[in-house]
Amino acid sequence: MPDSEAVSDTGPLISFEKLPDGFSLLKQLLSKLYIPAEVLADHGLDGFVEVVSESSSPWGEPRSERLDVGERAAIGLAIEKGHPLLIEERLGRKLAIEEGVAVIGAAGLVQEAYRRGLLSRPEARRALEQLNAAGRIGKLLMEEMMARISAC
Repeated sequence: MPDSEAVSDTGPLISFEKLPDGFSLLKQLLSKLYIPAEVLADHGLDGFVEVVSESSSPWGEPRSERLDVGERAAIGLAIEKGHPLLIEERLGRKLAIEEGVAVIGAAGLVQEAYRRGLLSRPEARRALEQLNAAGRIGKLLMEEMMARISAC
């Protein structure tokens, strides 16, 4: 993912807010992050985040009715831009994948940071533990990601 751009729903931003220097790490992983206006929150990411107020191809499949407006907007923007989507909600991930969108969550970004040498193994494990403690990822996912990091 070096020098890559992505679209984000609110969930991963909340997750990275829970990590010390989480946004700094996110900025090292991505060159630009797009957020639909529907999910905008003040996260201190000026210059890095580009807020898109209107998508030219809003996404609203009938099966997406259980998603909130921000999740639908993020999926639509990811489809429009052809960028990966940072999303954590299970249904949103499933529907985005069905639309051909590459998805990644906070745990996957921690693994990518480790793979690229931005985090040491202990730092990556600690970040996963912090995400679990903050209720951002489940214990099974944390353990799976720790096993992947240990296998690298």
